[in-house]
Amino acid sequence: MARSTLVTVTFVVFGVVLLAILGLAITNLVFLSFAFSHHGGPPHHPGGPPTHGGPPTQGGSTTLPPHEPCNGTGTQTLFTSCQCLSIDTKSSPEFDRFAANLYSRVNFSVDPCEDFYEYACGLWPYSNPVPSYLSSWGEYTKVSMQVSKDVKDALENADFATSSEGVKKAKKFYDECMDVDATEALKGTKLGSLLHTGVPEDPTLPGFKAGSGKWPIIDKTYTNTAKWESRIGQLKKSFGIDTFALSYALQYDLQSNKTILWLTGQMLPLGLGLFASNYYLNPKHKDVMDAYQQMQREVALLLARDSGFGNVNIEQEDLDGMLNVEKKLANITSMSLSEQNDDLWTMNDLKNLSTAFDWDTFFKDLLDEDGYKRVKEDSDPVVQLNTPNYFKNVIELLKSSKDKDLQNYAIWRLIKYSLPYLSKEYTDALKKFNNVFMGKASDDTPRANICLSYIKGNFELPNLGFASAEAYGRKFFNDDMRSNSRDLVANVKSGLQTLIEEADWMDNKTRANALDKAVKMDMMIAYPDWTMNKTAQKEYYKMLEIPQNVSFISLNLMLRSWAVLKNFDDILVPVNRRDFVGSPIRTDAWYTATRNAFTMPLGELQYPFYGFNYPNAMNYGAIGAVAGHEMSHGFDVQGSQFDADGNQHDWWSKDSKKEFQKRTQCLIDQFSKYCFKGIGCINGTNTVAENTADLGGLKAAYQAFKTLPPEPRLEKAPMFSDDQLFFLSFTSFYCASNSKAATEDQLLTNNHSPAKYRVIGTLRNIPEFAEAFKCKKDSYMNPSDRCSIW
Repeated sequence: MARSTLVTVTFVVFGVVLLAILGLAITNLVFLSFAFSHHGGPPHHPGGPPTHGGPPTQGGSTTLPPHEPCNGTGTQTLFTSCQCLSIDTKSSPEFDRFAANLYSRVNFSVDPCEDFYEYACGLWPYSNPVPSYLSSWGEYTKVSMQVSKDVKDALENADFATSSEGVKKAKKFYDECMDVDATEALKGTKLGSLLHTGVPEDPTLPGFKAGSGKWPIIDKTYTNTAKWESRIGQLKKSFGIDTFALSYALQYDLQSNKTILWLTGQMLPLGLGLFASNYYLNPKHKDVMDAYQQMQREVALLLARDSGFGNVNIEQEDLDGMLNVEKKLANITSMSLSEQNDDLWTMNDLKNLSTAFDWDTFFKDLLDEDGYKRVKEDSDPVVQLNTPNYFKNVIELLKSSKDKDLQNYAIWRLIKYSLPYLSKEYTDALKKFNNVFMGKASDDTPRANICLSYIKGNFELPNLGFASAEAYGRKFFNDDMRSNSRDLVANVKSGLQTLIEEADWMDNKTRANALDKAVKMDMMIAYPDWTMNKTAQKEYYKMLEIPQNVSFISLNLMLRSWAVLKNFDDILVPVNRRDFVGSPIRTDAWYTATRNAFTMPLGELQYPFYGFNYPNAMNYGAIGAVAGHEMSHGFDVQGSQFDADGNQHDWWSKDSKKEFQKRTQCLIDQFSKYCFKGIGCINGTNTVAENTADLGGLKAAYQAFKTLPPEPRLEKAPMFSDDQLFFLSFTSFYCASNSKAATEDQLLTNNHSPAKYRVIGTLRNIPEFAEAFKCKKDSYMNPSDRCSIW
C-alpha cells in the first residue's frame, strides 16, 4: 500500500551537518543494499565498480540522503549543507522500484554538471554485466529481450484449445523453431536441397525455377538458365530477400491516400547490413572483409557437405568475384543517397529508362497475378522509382559482371539470412565473423532469442507480431494501461502544440500550418483494436497455412514469403490512415510522414520506460520523451516536407524555412564536434533528423510534465526533485556498455548519435536541465551557446 509522509521545516546547527557528512558512507551503503536487494546482489566486476564518493553533486552544493530527523520528532527530513527541507515523500512498490533503478545506475561521485551521462549511467555497466553471448549491451536491448521472454511465457502457457488462430500459428512456429535436436540433425541439408533442386519440401512452400537457386561456388552443375530479372523477383517474392534493389508497398509521398510499389537503392541492405558501404570501400576495414570471406568459405564447405557434393574446392577467385559484386553495389548505393525522384512510372516509362532490363519479367516474378496486373496498367501508374540513376547503374552491373559472380552473390544473401536458423556449425561460423565485425562474444545466442525475434517481426515484415501481441497483451497488459498511456501521449502532443505556438521565429502562416499538422497527427498506441478479436486474427492470418513435417528453415522462408505478399497486396488499395503499420510487439516507436501518424507499440510500453502507477517524472521523462521524439520527426529535415495530410508539400514560407535551416545547422555543427577518441566523430549531417527529434521531443515531454501537479518525492531516494527525476528518466534508454567495434559501426552506419551524446548533446541545449541540477554558468552541461528548434 502506498504511504505519504509530510515533514516540517526546521533549521539545524552546523555541527549536526558535520555529523551527517561523517555518516554519509554508511548511509550510501544502506541505500545501495536496498537497491541491490532488488537486483540479486551487488554487481561483480574484476576491478570493482567506481567508488560512489557521496551523494549527488549540485553545482558545488551537496544534497545528502535522509539521515536523522532534524528535531528528533521522527519525521522524514532531507539534509542540505545548512538546513533541513520540508518534503512530502511516498513509498509504494512502483515508487520503490524506480528508486532502486536509480541506485543501480547513478554514479554519485560524478558531477552531473560536467558529465551527466556518466553521472546518470555510470554504475549501469556494473549492475548489468554484458551477457556472454553479446559484445554490447544496453537498457533498450535489455527491455526488448524481456519482452521476448514475456512473449515466450505467454505462448508456452497459452491454452491451445481456446487461443485464436493467430496465437496458435505463432505457438506452432515457436515450437518448431525451438526444436534444436531436429535442427542439429538436419544441419543444412534442407536448405542445400532447396538450392540445388529448386524443389521445396512441401508443394505449398516456395521454391526456385529451373536451377536458378544453385550456388555456383559449390554446385558445379550450375548453368545460366534464367533471366536476372526473374531471379531478382523470385528471391524477393519467395524468400523475402532484396538483392539488387529494395521493393516495398507503401504510401505515395505526393498522394498519401494511394499505395504504390516503391523501388529504391538507397535502403538496400547488403551482406553487412544497411548503410554498410564504408566497410566495403574503405581499406581500413580489411580485417572485417577478410573475416567476411572466411565465413563465406566455411559456410560453403558446410553446405557442400550437406548438399551431397562432398569436400569441394572453394576457389578464391569465386569468393573474390562474389565480393566484388557487393563492393560495386556498395559504391552505387552510396552514390544514390542524394538522389530523389517522386514521379510515378508506367511500364513504358521504365522501358524508356532502360531497354536492357526486362521489367515485365521482373514484375511477373516479383508479384502475384493480381499485383502484376495492377503494375502493368499504364492508365494508373503505381511504381515509384525514387533512384533512377541507381537502377541505370545496377542494370549496367548486371550486364558487365560475370553471371556466376552475380549468382554467387544473390544466393549468398539468402544463405547469410538463413545462418541463425541452421545447426550450430553454421551459427559458429557466423559468430566468428561477428566477433570481428561487432566485438567478441563468448557464448552462443540463446535459441529462444533468435526464434522470438523472428516471430515478433519488424516494421517491414510484421510476421506474427499481431498474434504475439495478443498473447502478450492478455497476460501482461490491460485496458487501464492502454488508456493511461494514451492520455500520456495526448498530453505530450499538447505540449508540442504549445511549443509550436510559442515559436516566434515562425511567421503566422507557417506556424498555423505547423499547428494544423500537430493537431491532425494520429496516435497509434499499443496495438490495433482488432488484436484481441479472435475473428479478426483468423482473417488476418487466413492465408498463412502451416504444412506438417517440414523443417523450420522451410517454415521460416515460407513466413517471409507470406509477409512479403501480404505487403504487396496493398498496392492500389486505398489507404486507411488508422491502420497499424509494423509489429505491435516491437520495442521501438516510429513516425510515418505519409500518414502523419505516430506509433507507440506495446513492445515499447515497458518498465523502466513506462509503468502504470509509476511516478509521472519517470513516465514523462522516458516514454513521454519517446512520444515527443517521434512526433517531432514530423518537423525535422525530412518530416517538415510533408503536410498535415501526409502529402509531400512545401508549407513553409521562405523566411521561416531559412530560419529553420539555420537552427538545424546549429545542431549539425554542434554534434559534429562530439568524438570518441581513437574511433571517430559523429556525422552531424547524417544524424541531424534524430538529434532534432531528441531535442524537440524532450522539450515537448517536459512542457506536458510541467502541467501536472507535483508528486511526492521517492521515499527511498528523496534527494531527487521532480525535475531531476524527469531528466534522469530520459537517460534510462541510453545506459549501455558498447564495444569499440559497435561504437565504430554506429558512427559509420547509423543515423542516430551514440547513446552518450544523445544524452549530453540534448541536455546541454535545455536550460531547464541546468536549472534543475543547479549547474554553474559555462559548466560543461550549461554552455552559453545553445541550439534550439522549439
